Amino acid sequence: MSELDLQVQTPSKPIEQQIRDVFDTAGGVSLRTLARECIRAGIWTPAELEDKALGSVISLCRRVLKEHDAAGLPMAGPTTASDDDGAPIWVARQLWPEEDYDLNIQTHLDIRNENHLVATKLADEKFVRHGGVRFPIPDLP
Repeated sequence: MSELDLQVQTPSKPIEQQIRDVFDTAGGVSLRTLARECIRAGIWTPAELEDKALGSVISLCRRVLKEHDAAGLPMAGPTTASDDDGAPIWVARQLWPEEDYDLNIQTHLDIRNENHLVATKLADEKFVRHGGVRFPIPDLP
C-alpha cells in the first residue's frame, strides 16, 4: 500500500475530508486525475462506484434535457411531480403547467443568486490578497 493509500483509507473520516486529503497529497491536478486518485485510494466500495457511475449517467441525461432550443430555453426540466423514490419527474417545457414554470424560474434565480454571492466573495478575497483594482461585480437587479 502506498503512502497515499495509508493517509486516505480512514473509514472514520467523512468522504469530503478523504477527498481533500487526496487533493492535498496530489497537489494541483485535473478533476479527472483527482477522481482516479480517489478511486485508487479506495475511498469508495465497488457498489458505491457503481452508484457513482449511475450518477454520472444521470448528470449526462440532465445536461442533455437542459440544452437550450433556438429560443434559448431549456427543452425540459424538473416538475413538481416526483417518482416513488422522490426524484422529480422531468417533462418537456411545452407541457409544463404554471407551477412547473414557477419551479424552474425559481431554480434559475437561486443559482444566479448563489453564483453572484460566490463571485462577490472571490472578488473581495482577490482584492485583499493581491490589491490593485477590485474586479467589478455588477449588482443584481
